[in-house]
Amino acid sequence: MINNAFANSSFGLLVGKIQGTIIDYLMPPVSEAELLLALVGAAGPATNFVLAVVSAVAIGLIVRGLGPNGQPSAALGFVVDNLQNFILFNAFLGMFNLLPLPPFDGSRVLRGLAPWPLVRVLDRVEPYGLIVFFVLFVLLPQLAPSLHLVDRVLLPPVGWLIDRLTEISALVGGLSLPG
Repeated sequence: MINNAFANSSFGLLVGKIQGTIIDYLMPPVSEAELLLALVGAAGPATNFVLAVVSAVAIGLIVRGLGPNGQPSAALGFVVDNLQNFILFNAFLGMFNLLPLPPFDGSRVLRGLAPWPLVRVLDRVEPYGLIVFFVLFVLLPQLAPSLHLVDRVLLPPVGWLIDRLTEISALVGGLSLPG
């Protein structure tokens, strides 16, 4: 059914081109259904990242519109503050959703691209995904707060992403960054 639905589509051509490369030697061929599953899983985090980039560009445009010595009005300051919050929220949510734990989107991406032995493991873990999440991110931090699990797992990539978004805002705003 999947093969018939995508046989003549550009998506089917993309899968064919991918399967003719070195990827074939690293893992078994990815079916169109598996690749589609990975793309659907990536759509949520990708949307978060696109929204963060659009917000960073908007901040840059506001800075450019104000000029080098411009002071924003209270209303414009409110807009910039909320855009910054929107960037933080979307950067964190996008990275959080990429965690490879069921039921998060990252597990869908991983499952769609992983070799079969790992897919079988993920299939066995999936019914317990919410329990694993609860233990790792709610119960464990209460029992061992010194682990700083969220700080060590999520904050480094979120911080990296925020730095890149700051650079985008500065570039659009016509500012130069130190370093």
